[in-house]
Amino acid sequence: MNAHRNAALACAARGWFVFQARFKPVKIGKWNKQGRWSGKTTNGLNWGMTKNPREIQRLWVKYPDDPLGLPTGSVNGFFVVDVDTAAGHKYDGFAALHALENKYGRLPPTLMAQSPTGSMHYFFRLPPGMKVKNSASEIIIEGDTRALGIDVRGEGGMVIAPPSKHPRGGQYRWLNNLDIADAPAWLIEKLPQSGVVRRKPGTAHLRVSTKPRVVRNLDPVLAAMIRIDSGKGISIEPEDNFIPDFERVTLACRAIPNRDLGWDDWNTVAMAIWHATGGSAEGLTTLHDWSRKSTKYNAAETDDRWATITMWPPTRFNGMAKLVVLAKLADPYWERCNQRLKIWAALARLPFDEKNQSAVGSAVRAELGETGSDLFTDWGGSGWEQCIDGPGHCGDIIYRLADEHDPTWWQLYRRMLDAGVPS
Repeated sequence: MNAHRNAALACAARGWFVFQARFKPVKIGKWNKQGRWSGKTTNGLNWGMTKNPREIQRLWVKYPDDPLGLPTGSVNGFFVVDVDTAAGHKYDGFAALHALENKYGRLPPTLMAQSPTGSMHYFFRLPPGMKVKNSASEIIIEGDTRALGIDVRGEGGMVIAPPSKHPRGGQYRWLNNLDIADAPAWLIEKLPQSGVVRRKPGTAHLRVSTKPRVVRNLDPVLAAMIRIDSGKGISIEPEDNFIPDFERVTLACRAIPNRDLGWDDWNTVAMAIWHATGGSAEGLTTLHDWSRKSTKYNAAETDDRWATITMWPPTRFNGMAKLVVLAKLADPYWERCNQRLKIWAALARLPFDEKNQSAVGSAVRAELGETGSDLFTDWGGSGWEQCIDGPGHCGDIIYRLADEHDPTWWQLYRRMLDAGVPS
């Protein structure tokens, strides 16, 4: 007896309706999930669903590798919250889930499954008399901000269940064998319900394009060289020849501010660093260094997020391009950055203010270490030994203060760079 039929019988033993599903190709690389049999040709129920062991025994005979489908909604008494990954999907649903849990509380332990792309299926018991609508990114976090990447499968919906396989590779799997839990009250309140049409408002956070920008026009000489090396680990497609440029990543991250960013924007940069460095240990160190610019810095959370991204990497995400865009927005001269000159120029236009003394001193120490004491003293500061290099202490503080007092300090910095002033 094949694995899919065994799994169907196990689900039926739990009192669930099941059906034999299939992936129907609609275009290259895309498939629709649907039932193999219609109710008209079988028992009159949607997709020919059943929980009769004798009927299940007759399924998966002609098509033994067909996936296992589970109807959601009142027919089985549960609904499913589907949280997408950034890889292979338009949005990173885990970023939205994190925002929801931070605001309303964590989801309780419940039966969970994972799709081949890394998406998570959370199963929750359907409250008596309630009908949950199938929806995509319609849950509202707050105000006009939607939970992008979080879908709900409810009345009339379905999910593919383990041990089903996807045509493009990978297998669905159960993550635990827990009983299906009751959904928390806040989630029930947020769920779109059948018969309710909810407008899809815009979002209030940084959008990240997950489509890489690919340049295919190669220099003819370079193209010929790559063709010669074909089969030796060199690809004619430039994006396939990935060699991390750690120096450029470090320069970009040095320029990108982190003034206590929200989780979504922080996660965007974390994914960009991961992708630009190939998920390496050096990349994690860079993420820690950049995250320390914020008073929200949490080393354990940073490690956890890196591990999560490593499990479900953003394969359709141009990390270096994203870092470059953010760096240019913050500092047009980021590629030839001289940190000491930059701080020197900012302090030259920033009058001494005793109330800012500790913040400026700590920022100088964080950027330049002990070699920055002379700049701090020349500015008029005292108490260098009491200035501490800790989370939230970075050059961003100095640049912000200088911007507020005299934005022309950037012109001074540029002139010093152009003149090659020694640091």
